[in-house]
This record gives sequence, C-alpha cells and structure tokens, in this order.
Amino acid sequence: MIASLDGSPPILVTDRLIGLRGLTWDADDFIYADGLEPGRLVRVTARADSKPEWVGQLDTAAHEVDKIFPQMLPDKSVLFTTQRRSLGADAFAIAVLDPKSGRSTVVVPGANRARFAEPDYLLYATTDGNLMVSRFNLSRHEVTGARALVAEGLSSEQTGFDFTTSRTGALAYVTGASSADREAIWVGRDGAVQRVDSEWRAPNLADLAISPDGSRFVVSTGGALSTASSDILVKRFDAAPPSKLTLDGGINRFPVWTRDSKKVVYAVSSGDSSFVVERAVDGGAPPAVRFKVQGAIAGLTLTPSGDRVVYATGPSAGSRLYARGIGDTVSTRVIPGEKTQREPALSPDGKWLAYTMGEANKTRIYLSPFPNSSTAHLLVADRDARDPVWSTRGTELFYIDVGTQSIVAVPVTTTPVLSFGTPKPLFDVRSVGSLTGRYALSRDDSRFLMMRSVGGPAAERLTVVENWTQDLAKARRK
Repeated sequence: MIASLDGSPPILVTDRLIGLRGLTWDADDFIYADGLEPGRLVRVTARADSKPEWVGQLDTAAHEVDKIFPQMLPDKSVLFTTQRRSLGADAFAIAVLDPKSGRSTVVVPGANRARFAEPDYLLYATTDGNLMVSRFNLSRHEVTGARALVAEGLSSEQTGFDFTTSRTGALAYVTGASSADREAIWVGRDGAVQRVDSEWRAPNLADLAISPDGSRFVVSTGGALSTASSDILVKRFDAAPPSKLTLDGGINRFPVWTRDSKKVVYAVSSGDSSFVVERAVDGGAPPAVRFKVQGAIAGLTLTPSGDRVVYATGPSAGSRLYARGIGDTVSTRVIPGEKTQREPALSPDGKWLAYTMGEANKTRIYLSPFPNSSTAHLLVADRDARDPVWSTRGTELFYIDVGTQSIVAVPVTTTPVLSFGTPKPLFDVRSVGSLTGRYALSRDDSRFLMMRSVGGPAAERLTVVENWTQDLAKARRK
C-alpha cells in the first residue's frame, strides 16, 4: 500500500507475492520487496494494481534459500540479506544484487540486515546481535577499513535485527528483550498461574516437552535468533537444578521423549546439515544419530513406538513435512502441496497427525490420517492458528488462536469416524505474561507447562542518535 501524507485514500499497489521482511522504494518508482515464499526478491512499480515480478537468482551453489530486507543503493543496485540453508553464524550474509544481470555478491559474511548511509557507510548487524559500521566503497561494492561497534544486544524482529537510518543522518535501533530471562510456569485451564521453580530462570528457553511419566521435562536454550549454539536441559518439577543433556556443540532443539521416559529424540543443526539424534536421559551411552538431512529442521514429533519421526524442514515460509523410520535410507513427503507446513504433532495413538499449513502470514490447523496422510486434510478450525498440541488421552486438540491470542480446546473423536466438537477458548495467553516457545500439557490434561519472559516487553529500549553520520565524519577527520 501507498499512503499519502495529505490524507487522501491509500493506493493498493499489489496484494500478491509480497512477504513481510522488508521493502525499498527507489527514485525510478520501483518498489523492491521480500517475496512471499522463500526465494528471490520481488519488484513492482509504485502505482495502483501493478503486477509484481521476480528479481535475481538464488545462488544454489552457496545453498541460498532466500533474499530479504532489500535497500536500494544510489547506483541502483540492491543491498539485501541472503539466507542460507544453515543455522548459526553461517545462516546469513549481506550481499548486493545487480537487478539487470540478476547476479549478487556477498559483501559481509555472518551478518543479518544492513543499511547504507550517505555518503559511504554500511551499518549492519552481526548474527550475535551487535550493530557494526564500516566504510563502504559504493563503486566496487566492498567494505573497506576497520569496522566499529555501534551497539550491543539488538532486539530481533521478523528474523532480522531492529534498526534503521534516515537520509538526514539519524540512527535508530532497539536493544533488549531477545535475551531476557524466561521461567517455567504451570497455567490452569482457567488461566491461573503457578511457578514451577521460583529460583530457576535462564535466557532463550523454548521447546518444552514433559516426560510420559510426568516426573520431569526437557527444554532447549535455542529460542532466539542470535543463538549460534544451544543445548537441551533436563529439569525435574522441584527446586533441583537442571542437567545438560547435550555436550557436543551445535544447535540442539525440538526434544521429544520416548514412551518409556528414558530417552530423548531431538534435532542438531550444524553448518548446512541437520541430524536427528537419540540420547539416554540418565547418561551412559553416547548420542546415537538416527539420520542426517540437508538444511535446518524446524520441529519434529515421534510415533508412540518411537521408530518413526515426522519432521519439518526448510525456511520458515516454505517448510515441508517429511517422515523417516529407523533403517530408512531416505525421507518421504508426508503432506503434498506447496503451502507452508510446520509444527507436526502426532496423536497419542499415532494414527492422526496435526500440523499447521497455509501461507507465510496465515496458517490453520489441519488433521490428516497417519501414515497415509495424503488421503485427507481436515481443517480443524477456520482461524489463523499455531502450535497444535494433543491431550494425553487424545480426546482434545489444543492450539493458539493468533487473532485472539487464546488457548483453544477442540474435542476430538476418532472412532468410528473422526469428528470435532465446538472449539472452546480457555484463556488469553497475554494474561499470564509474555509467553515464548511451545507449550506442553500435564499428564492429567488439567494444566499447561509454558515459558514466559521475566520482565516482559519493558526490557526493550529504543535509542535514537541524531546527526550520527556527521559525528562519524568528524571522527574520521581527527
């Protein structure tokens, strides 16, 4: 949309192919934007009802999967962030695209989001959340000279870091929040909150899973964009400190328990590959690798027998669901189609798979029979929703309604045929604090285990620096 400053009605440029992660408007009235699905940038003329077109090519040799956060440079090339099929510091880099040839060149590896500032500065965020500035040779598209630290602890937003510059030389950035401590809480169906352990909290906790015997839970330390490595912790429901399950590095996430509560299956990402790993909770044998896949795993679930894994892989706006059993040499697609598929959750009897499917900005909860999931895709509720979780008995399916931010319970009957009851909102998740990561259900289905940020949104801080580029120029002349 184009909104006029004189109060006249806004102009709809296009409602097709446009994603959320950045746009730029050049002097020739072209708008470059993030594409709706992972891949190339989109270009559209700045007039009503314009037809968008794809721009540039993906560098498949470098495992590039997406181009995001474009900014038009004075020479009509486009500065952008390239996302690769990897995690950690190698997942992002800053590059420049030549719109005519479609070719791009990396200028800063290991960085996520950049802005060019007149006359010759490049401001960019490293993947660990530091805001840096360097001189930038516009004619050669090269960073020159030493880089300087501007700020630390940037806040992440839409898988990028939150900062901007103005043409008049001002700088604005947001810090905090992404590294705020989190704590585990029990939340009843009525929204009543009880702390699990008032003495225990840690940054970036996510990916909760309760053991089938109800004695403990696992949680990852990877719920932050800037995380270059993360571990899985095992915690009892008392004041005892957690123990670390993972000791071998990498990004360890999405743990699920085996039925006997003795082992945990989880995903490990390193470079441009991911591994599904199984490890005994009480130590002993080293972790056993079940299989390896290309790219990042974005969630997984386990059959009741533990012999088969359903997992999501691919970038956030284009992931697909796959299944793989012990002894299988290849994975198989679970759900056909090209829409985004994420958050798989198998029913306790292993016969039904819940998952989210939809466009990049709106997903709904579906159920399909398992393992023959291609035979039916049943819509649970016609609402924008996320995070499906089964009750322990398999008689209810829970999800978060994105619009109302409520936990919703849907009665489910699987015999003699599948049927749904009326969805019932239980409580507004905002009423119990700033929730993060997935949630889990207690063994008796009476309450939810959740993570909330300690301190809430107030941890974020907006800083505005006026005459920032002028101050840089003065420092250079000294």
